[in-house]
Amino acid sequence: MFSLPFASACFTYTEVGIESVTPGQSVRVRVYEQAVDRLPAELERRTQVEGTVVDRESSRLNLLPELGSPVTEPVSLAIGDIETVSRRELNRTRTWLAVAVGAALGTGLLLSIEGEPASTNGGPITEFMLGWTLPLSR
Repeated sequence: MFSLPFASACFTYTEVGIESVTPGQSVRVRVYEQAVDRLPAELERRTQVEGTVVDRESSRLNLLPELGSPVTEPVSLAIGDIETVSRRELNRTRTWLAVAVGAALGTGLLLSIEGEPASTNGGPITEFMLGWTLPLSR
């Protein structure tokens, strides 16, 4: 639940020229509003598509949309329909900041738990959470 904002905090997008993208790069492509009708129907009239460059031809950019997209096959976008291309890059400063914030939140959560840990008194473990019991033997 909390990991998505932290994971997305690790990356930034830098606008680049279409001629500089190479196969295997993660990119965000923004298409012109008037070009949305020419996109595959599965992209649900989006003006922005994120994915991995499969290849770039003279007049087309072939892109495999990222996981979670309704499209599982590469899509071919006309170069003339593309408004901007941004390359996805790891931002080390933001990554370490996200790790530090996550660690601080985790530590705060652990410190906020009240109560004494369950005692086994030498027998089988029967409590795995405070106030809850789980009989392991009869």
